[in-house]
Amino acid sequence: MEEKIINFKRGLLAKEYGSNIYELVQYITVVDDKEERTKQALLLKRLVEKMHPTVRYAEDSDLKIWQDMYLMSGMKMDIDVEFDKPTLEVLTKKPEKVEYQRKMPRFKHYGRNIELIMEKLINEEDEEKRSEAIVGMGKLMKTFYKNWNKDSIEDTLIAKQISMLSNGKIEVPKELLEDETVFDTWKGTKGGANSNNNPSSHSHHHNNRRNNNNNNNRKRKRK
Repeated sequence: MEEKIINFKRGLLAKEYGSNIYELVQYITVVDDKEERTKQALLLKRLVEKMHPTVRYAEDSDLKIWQDMYLMSGMKMDIDVEFDKPTLEVLTKKPEKVEYQRKMPRFKHYGRNIELIMEKLINEEDEEKRSEAIVGMGKLMKTFYKNWNKDSIEDTLIAKQISMLSNGKIEVPKELLEDETVFDTWKGTKGGANSNNNPSSHSHHHNNRRNNNNNNNRKRKRK
């Protein structure tokens, strides 16, 4: 029963953070040297903050990341970092009933949580962290919008909505919007069919070379 609960939580966290972070946690957990293990865990925490900037604005964000990493390790990660480790009692405890707030979110498809994160982002003074969080926020909003409307949305409109939700206190820098895919969760390679990284481009060139070779062989036979 205990193992079942832990594995269930691990599965949820693997989806939340992605398979790469999950696999790195498994790797760090079995590193022999504790000092090296701790060093790698600290680096991974910074990576999580980079890849998921909105996590930093969650309540007790440092504690959440350490506890989530500990759970992903199957409650086996032993590092020199002090934090309250979650117990099975806490994991199995039913959440307390939360009273719904009467204040409706400005945009239903984003929900109230986006507005709460926005309130914390407004108070961020570090410009680099603020810029990263704005991009993370934009990506999250774009994902929510697509899930709700099953349609695409321009990054410029996302930027306007960020301004609206922050009451004009957060403006997306124009230089960020010069990249038209800045809020996309996945970016393809640029260059279209002529790109060296484009599989169809390689296939097209390969077929052309093969056809040219066949034509040259026919000409030799005729001679």
